[in-house]
Amino acid sequence: MDNEHLGIVSTEGTVSGSPRIAGTRVRVIDVVESYQELGWTLEKIADQYSLDMEQVMDALRYYYRNTKQIREEMRNERKASA
Repeated sequence: MDNEHLGIVSTEGTVSGSPRIAGTRVRVIDVVESYQELGWTLEKIADQYSLDMEQVMDALRYYYRNTKQIREEMRNERKASA
C-alpha cells in the first residue's frame, strides 16, 4: 500500500516537506506525539486538529510503517528547538 493511499503526503515547501495528512498542515509527527507523549485519545486528536478518525488512523498507520524515518524526524526537530 502506498502512502498516498493512506492519505499521507509530503510536499516540498509545505511544513518543511514533513509527511502530513493530505489536505491539511497536520504532520504525522504531530499526531504521533499527541498520542504517545501526551496520551491523548484518538478522539481528542481528531477534535484538536479538526480531523476525522480515518485521518488520525492513517497518520498512525504511516508511523508504524515508517517508524525509523518518523523517529529520526522527531529527534531532529527536538535538537533544532533545544
